[in-house]
Amino acid sequence: ETRLFLYGLGPAVLYKRLPDDIWEHFCRLVHAVRIISQHSISRDELCIANRLFLDWSKEFEIIYYQRLPTLIHFVRQSVHHHGNEVETKGPFICASQWTMERSIGNLVEEIQQPSNPYANLGQRAIRRAQINALKPIMPSLD
Repeated sequence: ETRLFLYGLGPAVLYKRLPDDIWEHFCRLVHAVRIISQHSISRDELCIANRLFLDWSKEFEIIYYQRLPTLIHFVRQSVHHHGNEVETKGPFICASQWTMERSIGNLVEEIQQPSNPYANLGQRAIRRAQINALKPIMPSLD
């Protein structure tokens, strides 16, 4: 998985393969993403992650496009918001697309009618939502 490679193995694999300043810049991003990917994040950790994202964004602008308007299409615009978003939406691990992709993958595996997959997929999603709503009421369903 790309996430494991980038944020888990990336710093070790890319060490001495990237110029030192680029590797350090990458590691700042990894550090910030690792913080906001935890299930539980302290206020101090959140402040550190926010500072790392802001510093990383500023360095990105300098390193990769020298803040030139003609190169602005290289900018990833939302990175500097991640630290603040954790406060309103919860940890990255709980609000990321990987959870949704996993759910979609599971639903696709459950498709029983190849002739009408979307209708069947909709029914499977409804059934799963109903079961998930009942589980807190009737824990024996688990």
